Amino acid sequence: TILATEGHASGFTSIDIGVQEMTEDDPTPVGFSLQKGGEGCSGTDFVWQASSFARTPGSNNEGMSVTCPDGIDTTAPPTATPVCTISVVTMEEVAAHNTPEDVWVVLFGTVYDLTEYAPEHK
Repeated sequence: TILATEGHASGFTSIDIGVQEMTEDDPTPVGFSLQKGGEGCSGTDFVWQASSFARTPGSNNEGMSVTCPDGIDTTAPPTATPVCTISVVTMEEVAAHNTPEDVWVVLFGTVYDLTEYAPEHK
């Protein structure tokens, strides 16, 4: 197992699931992923499948049969919400941050807010 100590995954543990994506010589196609399959009602009932399948957001995985007692909701949860958003910054907005106390820089089309580093470089 591996414990993440930095970034968005900090505090999360990665566990070997016993299967792996394809190799560099035989890569997993875009839109495919490792998935659980088999028959059951909860996550622990299913097993990791040895090969990758096409993604099925909002639906059961290929090779998965959800069988639960009456009264248990088997509706798939909504797809995940992104952890970040991308915003568009105009050059006029960047120019408004051209002071010693507020430093924004554009490198190769990406905007960086370097304000916190400015005091170190006076």
